[in-house]
Amino acid sequence: MTEEISVSIDRRFAQFRQDAPPATGVRLIESAEATELLPDIYHRWQQQTAGAQPKPPIRWERFFADRENRRGGLTALFFVVHPDGYVAYRRGRNPSRVVVEEFIAVTDDAYAALWQILVGVDLVDTIEVRQARDEALPFLLTNNRLPKVTAHHDALWARIMHVEAALEARTYALDTSLIIAVRDPFLDAGGTYSLTVTDGRATCTRVESEPDIELDIDVLASIYFGTHRARLFAAANRLTARNEESLHALDLTFGTARPAVMGWGF
Repeated sequence: MTEEISVSIDRRFAQFRQDAPPATGVRLIESAEATELLPDIYHRWQQQTAGAQPKPPIRWERFFADRENRRGGLTALFFVVHPDGYVAYRRGRNPSRVVVEEFIAVTDDAYAALWQILVGVDLVDTIEVRQARDEALPFLLTNNRLPKVTAHHDALWARIMHVEAALEARTYALDTSLIIAVRDPFLDAGGTYSLTVTDGRATCTRVESEPDIELDIDVLASIYFGTHRARLFAAANRLTARNEESLHALDLTFGTARPAVMGWGF
């Protein structure tokens, strides 16, 4: 599964560090241009982000239609675009705020540039955004305590139905070889599997061997997108490892370079 947080920042007191990437290449665009640019940027972001869902054409049509009855009393959408990212946001009154509907950044430079433009929006006090748990915003600011977490959300829930197919579908951070025993008392999709990762891609086959790792299938789903660490489940006695080396390898192998994000609710 993946998790997200709601964050609020008082933009009046936000200052970026002098060594933050520059806010270059960002433009405010109209909806007509956004319909041409945003889908490609989203696709590039989705391809490199664990848990991110493809956005079908009908979803884009509804997004750009921006019907008034779906605005929650806020303004129509504003669009800010960078070659490697975009923000779609609304403005609200009482309190005066920016509410971010989508914040998509393919690169770190785009992320920093888009945030600097958002913080520069005039005549609003706060910015509200829903994002992954671990993002760089606090460390771009001179006061890293300024962004306040206001809520925690479950996002994408996963139920693995076919262990071999699931484990071969994703990429991995570390080349390794592990025997993993998966328990599934509900649908009997478990078993013992050999997971071999070479150049980031895995082969997974059912075996009859003593496992290096034992876990329930819900734990496997929880670490699958990299949101949760295997080591924490081991500490909670929901995952057992033959030795520290096996646990360390599992923890690193299932890690992701970017936080897992669902992309859009369905």
